[in-house]
Amino acid sequence: MSSLNNFNTKDLYGKAPSAKGKRILLVEDDEDIVGLLKIHLEDLNSKLITCLNGTEGFEIASTQEFDLIILDIMLPGKVGTEICRDLRKAGNFTPIMMLSAKAEKYDKIIGLEYGADAYMTKPFRIMEFINQTNTLLSDGEFSNSIKETCNENHPPLIFGDLLIKPDCKEVFLNDEALQLSIKEFDLLFLFTSNPGKKYSRSELYKTIWGFDLKEYEYIVNSYINRLRNKIEPNIQSPTYLKTSPDRGYYFDA
Repeated sequence: MSSLNNFNTKDLYGKAPSAKGKRILLVEDDEDIVGLLKIHLEDLNSKLITCLNGTEGFEIASTQEFDLIILDIMLPGKVGTEICRDLRKAGNFTPIMMLSAKAEKYDKIIGLEYGADAYMTKPFRIMEFINQTNTLLSDGEFSNSIKETCNENHPPLIFGDLLIKPDCKEVFLNDEALQLSIKEFDLLFLFTSNPGKKYSRSELYKTIWGFDLKEYEYIVNSYINRLRNKIEPNIQSPTYLKTSPDRGYYFDA
């Protein structure tokens, strides 16, 4: 990885990358990796906070607002999977990227089950890391500007206590507004526009994210879990967003 130190992230883009002005927390105990990622994330004009200890990292993540949290799995103190689990339990849905060694495959899967949005396996290519970072930052943005300027030309979709306003990208549950990211809304709108239709993980990834890469299809699971946490009265027995026996997902109207 040291050979990448002369690589300038800005050379990848002809316009300002989406990380500009974003607050990113990096919890990683390998100081060489911290130094390397710091160079490239600061090249993107992001504000980077670093931490070498999991317990301290969890405290920072719990008390400050970030646009992205990057967690190593194996950390002194509180490990990355525990940090991810406890943040999600506390209602923190900041996008989380997990960093793992190849030997930590099981822990990586656990991290995704606990609500991580993506993972990178060490050693990784910096270009791939930056692309994944920008994807998570854009996925985590909320469509406030759309809500402020929208015209409601299309009727709302109503399913029991769930109300969706397509033009404003607003969702209400029991008359309470839900905060969904752009990708979360797009996923929910696809399901509710086609109730009963089953979608495989690969179909959802290709439709919503625009890619056909099997190694990243796991992201769909994370977003399904996040949506269920926000719209389901009981996530153990979903009312709306269900899984069919053949592993397809569908919306039960």
